Amino acid sequence: MYQTIKINNWILEIDIEGTKKQYLNDWDLCGCLYCLNFYQAMESLSEVEFQIFNRLGVNPSKCNHVSHFEPEENGLHLYIGCYHIVGIISPECITEAIGTDEVIEISNTLKVSFSNDLEFVPDGFTNPVLQLNFEIEVPWVI
Repeated sequence: MYQTIKINNWILEIDIEGTKKQYLNDWDLCGCLYCLNFYQAMESLSEVEFQIFNRLGVNPSKCNHVSHFEPEENGLHLYIGCYHIVGIISPECITEAIGTDEVIEISNTLKVSFSNDLEFVPDGFTNPVLQLNFEIEVPWVI
């Protein structure tokens, strides 16, 4: 069942339960040390960070596309990547007005945006697919 969710200027039509089901599937996740750190660090998000993922039905510890960058001056490790959601950007959302790459600052370490330009969608992911792009700084936890 699709629900309309508004996040800042974005209006999304999301199947939250359908998205949650997708994250129960087995995906071939990277096993390198950087990715293992990311998966584990995502289990210790702040409440506000966790809630954005939860609200969309996304398991933040299960990302099939993530890239690591060297630690920032604050000692935190920068990661960028994307998650996928069963849903669409609502036709009511005037992307020309907000810009298709508008970034939402969830916290001082997490920024997200939404896109119809899809990359790295897991095989068999239910259509329609919406992409959640992110940038996050997390500590080294392993």
